[in-house]
Amino acid sequence: MARLIILLAVLGAEYVHAAYKLSGPYEVNILEVNQCQDMTDNKVKYTTKLTKKSKSEKVWSTSFTLPIDLDEESKMVLDADIWGSTGGWNKNGFHHEAENLCKLLTDDLPDLYQKLLEHFGLNEGCPVKAGTFEVKDFPTKWGIQKKFPELPYGKFRAEVKVFSGDEYAGCFSLTVEVVETA
Repeated sequence: MARLIILLAVLGAEYVHAAYKLSGPYEVNILEVNQCQDMTDNKVKYTTKLTKKSKSEKVWSTSFTLPIDLDEESKMVLDADIWGSTGGWNKNGFHHEAENLCKLLTDDLPDLYQKLLEHFGLNEGCPVKAGTFEVKDFPTKWGIQKKFPELPYGKFRAEVKVFSGDEYAGCFSLTVEVVETA
């Protein structure tokens, strides 16, 4: 009888685990793109908007001026909040610093980076020279990136700060939802 109870407990735990997966294959949906809360000294100037193309599809358009070259000296600091299971944002849920933004984009996010290059009308990857760029109708959904076969599911709000060496260049904020795919 004890073995049967243990077997049922293990099977029940497996069922609960399968029904409530916390991470795995995913799709990322951009929900919002905004300015950072503190825009003091933000040298990156931009306008941005999300537009609904259909009932299930949104696109992102932006026009921005990049005051620095994006190269191996460029750094990124990402601070993300996580939407809580009972509602509200849990502050400081994730922090990541990338010392070489070009390497992060080209090596870790090559599929997404290639889509960005196409929409920015750039023929080459990093370095990207300072200038004014316009993006129209960039898809707000993308799937699995090769270096990240699984991500945690949920809603995240991130501020992304960009630096050229130690000089602050600018910041943007985005809210994304990571959802399970089959």
